[in-house]
Amino acid sequence: MKKNKNGSDTIYFSERKYKVLSFIKKFIDEYGWSPTFREIGNHFNFSRARAGKICAELHQMNLINHGGSSHRKIRMTPAQTTQVRSLKINREYSSHG
Repeated sequence: MKKNKNGSDTIYFSERKYKVLSFIKKFIDEYGWSPTFREIGNHFNFSRARAGKICAELHQMNLINHGGSSHRKIRMTPAQTTQVRSLKINREYSSHG
């Protein structure tokens, strides 16, 4: 996390994580529930395990939460949903994440 010109925190992360986070937000907006790791993996053409790892990293960054469900456990608060629009992609990091 970095401080921007206004002194507030700015999160810079990979384009892949941003796309996964945006997909989760749109999925929840459209269906009213979260996607499974398998659905995320199928959408981006990577494994369920990779989707789970990316979601764990997003959770560590406090961009998503975990709910009680065993396979539709991703949750986003209204504040997290709003925050998606202000996130910045680190182009130098994009090939790694």
